[in-house]
Amino acid sequence: MKLIRHLEDLPDLSGSVVTIGNFDGFHVGHRAILDTLGERGRALGLPVVAVTFEPHPLAVIAPDRAPVPISTPRQRTRRLEAAGVDVLFIQEFDPEFSRLEPGDFISRYLIGAFRARALVVGANFRFGHRHRGTIETLRARTGDFEVVEVPPVVRGGLPVSSSRIRRCLAGGEVSRARRLLGHCYEMEGQRVGGAGRGSRKTVPTLNMEPWNRLIPKDGVYVTRVRLGESADWLDAVSNVGVRPTFNGRDRTIETFVPDRVISRDEDGLRLKFLRRLRDECRFSDTRALRDQILRDVDDARRFFRRLGRRNARTAPGNPTEVRFYTRPGCHLCEPVHEVIRNSLDRYPLRLRILNVEEDPDLESRYGPDVPVVELLSPGGTHTFRHRLDPHELESELRRLWNT
Repeated sequence: MKLIRHLEDLPDLSGSVVTIGNFDGFHVGHRAILDTLGERGRALGLPVVAVTFEPHPLAVIAPDRAPVPISTPRQRTRRLEAAGVDVLFIQEFDPEFSRLEPGDFISRYLIGAFRARALVVGANFRFGHRHRGTIETLRARTGDFEVVEVPPVVRGGLPVSSSRIRRCLAGGEVSRARRLLGHCYEMEGQRVGGAGRGSRKTVPTLNMEPWNRLIPKDGVYVTRVRLGESADWLDAVSNVGVRPTFNGRDRTIETFVPDRVISRDEDGLRLKFLRRLRDECRFSDTRALRDQILRDVDDARRFFRRLGRRNARTAPGNPTEVRFYTRPGCHLCEPVHEVIRNSLDRYPLRLRILNVEEDPDLESRYGPDVPVVELLSPGGTHTFRHRLDPHELESELRRLWNT
């Protein structure tokens, strides 16, 4: 992926498929937009371009209403690259740019710089000075490019949004945040020295000075930690808080990795939050604190054992895959896709989406019946045609997972 910050540095594009957004946290709604972006790029044989902004526009327009970012710029870049973006254009959002009229943005950026053949955006997309530009503004220029509107992804009866995720994390609801994000909330930062009490009185910990500004609610969490450039994620327990047993005042993030001796040579840390265990508490003495930490470790080990058993059922030798056969313009397909996406939150399934119009064999086999969903497991194939009842799918998944 090429990362560009100035229009004059853009590669020579004969055409492109473009999306625009902040992509903060890169949640399942963003994922749906990027999936559609990739599909249009492949269909048109064109590179895909993501346009984003630094800083967040509200930090310039209304600083008192600017949200705390969920992810760091580096995390956002990493997610967009993994999603298949060919060119990431980061526009400096300053007062001058904020005054750019929608028509000027279309002419200068979408048509002049990116030579957009298609633009993929979410349902509430706004752009230009005072948010005067809307999807209808873009559609008025359909002679220049195609406009693809991606509907919001709904979880729990509400559209997924970065603001919902921020509220979850502020309340310590990291499991719910994971379902909205489509991945664990992750922090990264620098490893720093602590007060040394852990190695002497309780348990030795890794101490992080985070680069993320959004920190989950104080408490104890099941986590995974990655040190430096290592490829290994280590099972861990982390405490976020002020260490009340030691009359602390400064907020710290301390992580204990059971059964491992951690090298002092690794500086960088990445930390994934999987589950909240409890609130941070004041204890009568360090022995009581240490006993509670060991109980926390036992709880975390039980969690990882359950997670390991569940993941083992979808290991390469024992896969469970969902194949979703669809076609462009299928009005029944989006409700079916939503049912599948909701199941992906609870079960580690592999999803393949197949357009029957791209393969004559698929067209002849499935075309009259789309949408068709096949649930493939070692025990056989379960097929749903035309519609997908959420309760029927849930029943079949529970049978497969013995839950």
